[in-house]
Amino acid sequence: MKALIFVRLDAWEEVQACRLLQRTPHLMCLERLYGDYQAVLHIEFANLEQLKKVIRECILPLPGVKEVLSCLIAEPYPAFQDREAILIPATVSERGVP
Repeated sequence: MKALIFVRLDAWEEVQACRLLQRTPHLMCLERLYGDYQAVLHIEFANLEQLKKVIRECILPLPGVKEVLSCLIAEPYPAFQDREAILIPATVSERGVP
């Protein structure tokens, strides 16, 4: 199973917190964000208990971590066979809007 963990960090401790987040068990990728959350972790785990344990014991206690939001990845979208057939741009006049 996989999940995305969005992490809100204290601005004064962001660099230190990201260094510590790199040590998170089961971490596949750590990326910096701009917006409400400053980092996102891509985690792979065996079951929900393992995910909860990683969040509770390895992420939340870190200095600078203010909040986390976890999102389970349900499944990847299938690759588009013919993107041009799917992504046809429509102009305003083609949609019948004056």
